[in-house]
Amino acid sequence: MLTAKQIRIRDRMRDFTDNDRDDVIDTVKVYGWALQWAPIVFRSDPEVVGFAVQQWGHSLEWASPEMRCNPDVAEKALAQDGMALVFVHKNLRKNRDIVLQAVAKDGLALEFVSEELKKDPDVVMVAVQQDGRALQLADATLKSDREFILKAIASRPSALNFIAKELRSDRAIIKAAFGQDYQPPRPPRPLSSPKVPKIKNRSRARSTKPRVQRLLDSQDGSESPRPYLRYNNGSMPAPAMSPRSGATT
Repeated sequence: MLTAKQIRIRDRMRDFTDNDRDDVIDTVKVYGWALQWAPIVFRSDPEVVGFAVQQWGHSLEWASPEMRCNPDVAEKALAQDGMALVFVHKNLRKNRDIVLQAVAKDGLALEFVSEELKKDPDVVMVAVQQDGRALQLADATLKSDREFILKAIASRPSALNFIAKELRSDRAIIKAAFGQDYQPPRPPRPLSSPKVPKIKNRSRARSTKPRVQRLLDSQDGSESPRPYLRYNNGSMPAPAMSPRSGATT
């Protein structure tokens, strides 16, 4: 949605004719994005487009196809914003000098270069030095190149997140990222299960059985001075003997 200011600029640009070249230039020098509303003839004018992209590189989006193929216009746009490479003609994205200028300004512009240049160590190194995240956009062969990775990590340790898996445990690479004094953390000690104390005399261990059942299971009567014997079908305790007369109570 346009702001009130943008609406005023749009209406002014739409009122210009092919004879208002100076007015168009004065406008795009201040508001590069106003090129999108300029008369068609001025979108093919190298000077008008040049002033627009110098103010805002992404104005190249509204330039004519001829201007997007123009190296001079492309260089002016990339000098302002490396990500303007997305609007540069695909033939210029194969131009090594154009690409180097773009990735030096914004490393993430590596996303829009040709596949051949994504394998170029110099191009990728410039991109990584500007932004470590650019390594994720490089060709897989460079991500697994140990010598290249060592140089890249030395300048941008954040690139460590995007190297090949087989290099992530390389001590030299890790030290290049974290410093020569870095020592990898020791693995945590395994949690040992608590030792259960051994019961020497298991016969004295407290049982969870009901007392009656323990008395019935006892063979030597050690559980109680009056064990339940098989007296009267085991339903009653055996009569106790009197200590004096030996008679039953």
